[in-house]
Amino acid sequence: MVHIKVIYVLLMASVIACSCDDNLISALRSAGSNEKELEAVLDHYQRSGDYEKLRAAKFIISNAQFHSTLRGDIEYYYECAHQLLNRVYVEDTVLDSLRHLSESCSAGVFSRPDNQVLTADYLIRNIDAAFYEWRNGEWCRHLGFEDFCEIILPYRCSPISQISNWREDYRPIAYGDLDYYSLCQDFMWDAREPLSRINTELKRTVLGQERIDTPHGYPIPIYEDFIKLPGVTCEEACEIGTMVMRSKGFPVTIDYSPQWADRMLGHTWCTLLNIRGKNIMFNPFESNPYYPHFPYLKFPKIFRYTFSVNREYLHLIRHDKIRNLQPSLCFKDVTDEYYQTHDLKIRLLRNRGRKYVYLGLFNCYNWNPIFWGRASGCTVTFRNVGTNFIGIVLEYAEGRYRAISKPFEVDVRGNVRYIGSDTKETIDFEMYRKCPMFQHVFRQEKTLHGGLIEASNSKDFRESEIVARLPLWEIQSGKVSITQSQPYRYWRFTAGDGNVCDMAELFFYEKSGKRIIPKAWNYDEGYRKMNDGDALTYYTSKGMEYHGCYGLGVERVLDHISFIRRGDGNDIFPGDAYELYYWDNGQMVLFDMWKADDISHPVKGIPADRLYYIKCTSRGTQQRIFEYDREKAKIIWH
Repeated sequence: MVHIKVIYVLLMASVIACSCDDNLISALRSAGSNEKELEAVLDHYQRSGDYEKLRAAKFIISNAQFHSTLRGDIEYYYECAHQLLNRVYVEDTVLDSLRHLSESCSAGVFSRPDNQVLTADYLIRNIDAAFYEWRNGEWCRHLGFEDFCEIILPYRCSPISQISNWREDYRPIAYGDLDYYSLCQDFMWDAREPLSRINTELKRTVLGQERIDTPHGYPIPIYEDFIKLPGVTCEEACEIGTMVMRSKGFPVTIDYSPQWADRMLGHTWCTLLNIRGKNIMFNPFESNPYYPHFPYLKFPKIFRYTFSVNREYLHLIRHDKIRNLQPSLCFKDVTDEYYQTHDLKIRLLRNRGRKYVYLGLFNCYNWNPIFWGRASGCTVTFRNVGTNFIGIVLEYAEGRYRAISKPFEVDVRGNVRYIGSDTKETIDFEMYRKCPMFQHVFRQEKTLHGGLIEASNSKDFRESEIVARLPLWEIQSGKVSITQSQPYRYWRFTAGDGNVCDMAELFFYEKSGKRIIPKAWNYDEGYRKMNDGDALTYYTSKGMEYHGCYGLGVERVLDHISFIRRGDGNDIFPGDAYELYYWDNGQMVLFDMWKADDISHPVKGIPADRLYYIKCTSRGTQQRIFEYDREKAKIIWH
């Protein structure tokens, strides 16, 4: 027995020494009482003579310490979540119930590094299953060993994954007639078509499921429960989708951007590594590979989750003490797979001897750091950055981030333009919105233009006069002057002959500027949506037969009617409170506060050639920075 133990120790020492990998030694030493389980895996493949699997085992064990899994009351949480999702419930409350449940369980839930909990049996089964797909399957044979280790081999698919038997549990999901694809010469080795088939099947299982920004609690790893959730984050959908795809041998990875360049938050999606060596974007449960996935949006930095640790980043965290900006230490920068990138050299207003500073993007409230750069004197270089965005350089001091550069624009060619001047000139302009109009509004353009305003002194409009025509091909909010031959008591909105118009709100104004609150008197509750104080509800008028009717109490002569068409709720809204800022001397300076009395607000005397920011303090989160182009008399949103 002594000789066997000596031989075993020498054997394991040889395995570790031959790996030349400090991470392997670190992983074994930090595994505590679980070290023997990890050593058993290495011993198993050493004795098997399959040295490719031995290399793979070393890779897995070396990096397991940089991942963690939940323990404690997490199984109780899953059990309660299962019961909640499998009973009759009201969809608009179940997510709140899950959040409350996660809060109640949080004291008993803790995380442990994977290398302290993985068993030899579990790792050996996963490694063998991954190698079977790589060596015998149809869809990942084209991968080299390094790509195989990062994509197919890992026992987890993302930072939010939990240790589970997902390969076995997820493989039957949406499997269908997948095997028949291998019979077609065109599809042999090419996973795009079969993956699209699987993803189309997945979409059918989650009809009505929405994407949410705020997590509902701990991620749900059980597929049968996941598909019953009324809303999930992009990260959760990608994690579940990736497990489904990898269980069948599809080489799928998860990419993410920490912050959009022109709106709130960031985004997460998946990619398929095809036989041409290209990663193709797709969205699990939504869009298939080659279908355009947000091609119009701006990502200055894009990263890919890996199983291996980012050693450069780990060194910076441990030795240079940079702020940890990533959700995981295991990632790589893949921005140049999506954009023509540049190394940006940015001038600083000051540098207090800091070695590393941060690239910040505006997230609708403040500047959010997304990447780091090495400073040298009063300049900093950010490597491999995309284009077409507004950024700023931040330092971290005294518990918060502070701007240490002027805001700057990186144009589509990578040229840098600094925003802000010392001019004493002022400018005037009109504000109609608090953020740009995005494509989901524009795509409804066929119902967002035209319309008529009629007036009468009889409820049935036997005798009426067209007092205003709303603009054709104008999809934004606006004002229309009233031309009437006499005072009128009753007013109505119609689409006009052969048209369809969606209208969110109508506001009536007398010559004095006073706004009159009308009363919808028809039986159709839909009419009230044009006067309910909510820009996200709307009424659809079709031709002359469907119209919204209002009474103004007495006969009146109006000056104008303001309107907000069906949209995103980001128009200036009468009664809401707003603040307007401009950038000066390293911070946003409050210029004006007002309570809106119409659908626009005149800005007068604000310093020219600055970066501006409008904020609604009454409601909503979409509020953006912008510039004003004096030559074109136009607001330029960022």
